[in-house]
Amino acid sequence: MDKVDISIVIPVYNVGSLVERCVESIVKQKNHQLHFEIILIDDGSTDDSGKICDKLAQNNKLIRVIHKKNEGTGFARNTGMAVTYGTYLYFCDPDDYIGLNFFSSITRYLNKKNDLIMFGYWDENPETGEKTLFNFQREYKYNQYEFRKEFIKLFKTKMLYTLWNKLYRKKFIEENQITFSNIPMGQDTRFNIEVYKKIETCQVSKMAFYHYIIGRANSSTTRYRSNRTNLKLQEYNLIAGLLVLFNNKDKYFLKTLKKLTLLDGAMHIAKSNLDRSSMKEKLKELVENEEFDEILKDEKINRKIEMSLLLLKYKLFGLYLTLKK
Repeated sequence: MDKVDISIVIPVYNVGSLVERCVESIVKQKNHQLHFEIILIDDGSTDDSGKICDKLAQNNKLIRVIHKKNEGTGFARNTGMAVTYGTYLYFCDPDDYIGLNFFSSITRYLNKKNDLIMFGYWDENPETGEKTLFNFQREYKYNQYEFRKEFIKLFKTKMLYTLWNKLYRKKFIEENQITFSNIPMGQDTRFNIEVYKKIETCQVSKMAFYHYIIGRANSSTTRYRSNRTNLKLQEYNLIAGLLVLFNNKDKYFLKTLKKLTLLDGAMHIAKSNLDRSSMKEKLKELVENEEFDEILKDEKINRKIEMSLLLLKYKLFGLYLTLKK
């Protein structure tokens, strides 16, 4: 096989025609000389997604399709990653799309042996037409020491969680035996934490290429997950462990991160499809979780939490204010 610069792995499950837009945004990239391949992993779709993937592959020799039983996006990505030929790996979601200048702009970073390449993205709401830009403020290549020193600053950009604003050098991933878990949420973060432990070179681009579609119909965001906060606390502990490895003792950052974990749990309850009585019960469980005792005793952080909760405009958070007294 000819040299492949980028292997693009896309897990597909019941996304219908949306995957066509995603794939077209890749194959129609402008003004580039990159060699790429697209691996579509049909993860046991029950709609016509599998047939659409096959049709796309029939019309383009750069596309391959793997059909497998449904096991979740983590195992789907592992399956795709195992059959790639590219120097770099890129993981894309099938219901999003990529700007047409992605390949032409990213080319200059690919021959410099960066373990990781990061760039910005857009949150895009098709119902309202609103777009929110997330991007790095400067162009920079970090060595391992610099990356670890600047980690918290980079983390605060909110761009270190996700997969789809990053390119990973495949040999680096293979040498460090990094794979995806199949937990129901947070796969991106856990994968990236393993990457951050090992990277020696990281290139950051100020440009934004990815369009992440929010406010989707049939979104799972309203479905209450009873284990969400526990999974988020696991992520917190993994990040805390990463800071130990990086010899970073920023306790205020960790407190803030735990506060955000608490707020995430509260917002998840408030935005869920639970009835009012169940919301109150789940909120009570949340604030009584001993993991948050230190946060709830910190008056400075408490005031910030109160303001954040009030901004949610859910009257049920009055219960929170009484429970913490």
